Formats: sequence, structure tokens, C-alpha cells
Amino acid sequence: MIRVSLGCSSSGEFRKCIAEGHAGFAHKGRDIVCSAVTAILRTAGQVLSSAKDISVVSEAVSQGKLSFCVEDDGVFSEKTAIQLCCIADFIRSGISSIEKEYPKCVKLEEYRTDF
Repeated sequence: MIRVSLGCSSSGEFRKCIAEGHAGFAHKGRDIVCSAVTAILRTAGQVLSSAKDISVVSEAVSQGKLSFCVEDDGVFSEKTAIQLCCIADFIRSGISSIEKEYPKCVKLEEYRTDF
């Protein structure tokens, strides 16, 4: 099972995401569930990394483990706060959709964090 842990601020801004495990839906390299989760999380990470005023730390330790988070500089502009909320919504919506279709393969867990 893939466990996706999504950390957001109390106002809904993205802070951190960690994904671990394998879906086990099909053989490695042919697993559509793993591919879907990976595509969502990599897209979210790339969008965050391309933002000019957001500093992102990402790590792909091994196959089956991916994490990325924003580094807090103390204050985010209104535009940045909106972007961070949108990224959190994107991840939540995408992973929840996969979780509903493949409940034995994916689990989304959310928590609140304000650094």
C-alpha cells in the first residue's frame, strides 16, 4: 500500500508531503496505481519548485519513497499562500480520487502543522 501523508498549515497552505510504499496492484513497472500517485506528486513538486518565492526541499531516497516540503522563511505573500493552498488541494483531490477507486492500494493521511 502507498501511504501519502499531507501536512498543511491551519489555513490550508501546503507544508509537507511524504509518500511511502508500493500499491501492489500490478508488477513493478506496470502498476497504474503507482504511476498515478507518482504523476500527481511529481507534478505538485515541480510546480512548487518552479515558483520564484517558494523554497522546496525534495528527496527521493529510493523507489517507493518520495518527500518534499517548503522551507519556511517566516512570512509568505498572499500570492504564495494561495499557491500553497492550491497545491494542497491538488494533492488532496488527486490522491483522494485514486484512494476511492483503489482503497486497498492507497491511503491518504492529513495532518496540521505550522512548522
